[in-house]
Amino acid sequence: MAPPLVSSSTVLRCLWAHNMLPRLLVFLLAAVIVVPRSAYAITWRDLGSSSAQGPRLSRWKGQLQRMGEHPAFGTPSPMKEDVKLMHEMGLDAYRFSIAWPRLIPDGRGKINPKGLEYYNNLIDELILHGIQPHATIYHFDLPQVLQDEYSGLLSPRFIEDYLAFAEICFRSFGDRVKHWVTVNKPNIEPIGAFDTGTEPPRRCSYPFGENCTGGNSSTEPYIAAHHLLLAHAAAVSLYKGRIESPPWALGKLLEHLRLNYGNPPVMFHENGLGDTPGTPSAIEYDDEPRIEFLQDYLEERVGRTGLLRVIVWSFLDVFEFIFAYRMRFGLCGVDMNAGARTRYLRSSAR
Repeated sequence: MAPPLVSSSTVLRCLWAHNMLPRLLVFLLAAVIVVPRSAYAITWRDLGSSSAQGPRLSRWKGQLQRMGEHPAFGTPSPMKEDVKLMHEMGLDAYRFSIAWPRLIPDGRGKINPKGLEYYNNLIDELILHGIQPHATIYHFDLPQVLQDEYSGLLSPRFIEDYLAFAEICFRSFGDRVKHWVTVNKPNIEPIGAFDTGTEPPRRCSYPFGENCTGGNSSTEPYIAAHHLLLAHAAAVSLYKGRIESPPWALGKLLEHLRLNYGNPPVMFHENGLGDTPGTPSAIEYDDEPRIEFLQDYLEERVGRTGLLRVIVWSFLDVFEFIFAYRMRFGLCGVDMNAGARTRYLRSSAR
């Protein structure tokens, strides 16, 4: 059974009435090494892009055109084969992100049944193979329709629409998904989208950014971050009825928890090493630097803190929001020259 939920509007009224301040991090209990891939890579590729099944646009459409690269639209992802590969690698959990435009094409209201079916199938397949699903609710991909309607993260209306989206996720998948991330990297969007203007909607002001569509780098990043944190707080309240976890820098945070809170279990949801092949799209099996990085990181952190789960970025080579396909983070490589996007195991996967 999914956890009992009150309405999103009730949660918002309660938060504002009691002046409850949001917290940046949510700590989850766990104890294995696992791997994720992003919402954009998993949903666009896996569901195709037909008008009947595909999502409305997210803010990233124009950015991808400017980058001259895009995920493999219309190319079916072998989801069941990928989950089988995870199982063969001995993975115990998998982090994925739920694409807002895929699940709710108009940003609010009607649910896309094909999107709902895909995520249900993915979750069921993971559980069938003994792999614990971890879901990220918001992964940068605000529906373009909401950006056009009220300027997205710059408006407090974002909070209510995000909370309605989160409520649908909890109700649809919460009977099987027990680990949730509210917002992916909440520092990236305020900086990249509203300070330097390198990411959509590309707002900034001189001298912090150039060639932007408008904006104010001295105020808008803080407005966007504030609304993201309020959205996080609302989602946590909706799910658990309480807000916790203090916003510290990561290293100081772990030490603080060790000294003051009895070294509680903590989870990292992204940690990995990317490389750029000498020859683009070259198949390379040897990734010793990645192995050394992960081993050194775990030995350093796990021995001294309550860090019990590290989710490695990433299971496969995926489309990166900043680097496109130029940098590769996968324990499993993907042959981008093959029409079937053939997978192969790198040394780090073993």
